[in-house]
Amino acid sequence: MSLGTLVPRTPHVRSLWAPRTDVDRLLNGFWSDFLALPSTAVRARSTAFSPRIDVRETDEAFLVSAEIPGVEPESVEITIQEGVLTLKGEKHGRSDDAAARRTETFAGAFERRFRFGVDVLAGEVSAEARNGVLTVTVPKAPEVRPEVRTIPVTTG
Repeated sequence: MSLGTLVPRTPHVRSLWAPRTDVDRLLNGFWSDFLALPSTAVRARSTAFSPRIDVRETDEAFLVSAEIPGVEPESVEITIQEGVLTLKGEKHGRSDDAAARRTETFAGAFERRFRFGVDVLAGEVSAEARNGVLTVTVPKAPEVRPEVRTIPVTTG
């Protein structure tokens, strides 16, 4: 004999665990949005466009790569002020949206900002767009670059 046969289940009565399940669902949704990359959380039902970003660091520079398919590279505004890199632009939607039966693409204005936490050479920042990926190179200031020194070993 199982517990189900001893205690009849009715569809109107919620389980004692239901409030906990509701709280778990709420918190999971919060953390998935909060920790989502890119830093601006975008849910699947949103129509906002926010490019996916990768930030890599070498000894000489930071490399910021933004996926911007469908965005004209000339329409992206790239600025750096007080060590903060800003990428700003807009992805335009299709003009024939009235005929669309299902749309999963995103459109809209975007703005992403990045602070590097070290001194950078603002005058030497460069950008290149290739195959829908914008790569911005932000050189580090010389005092930030690690000094590599070879130490001779002596025998004695």
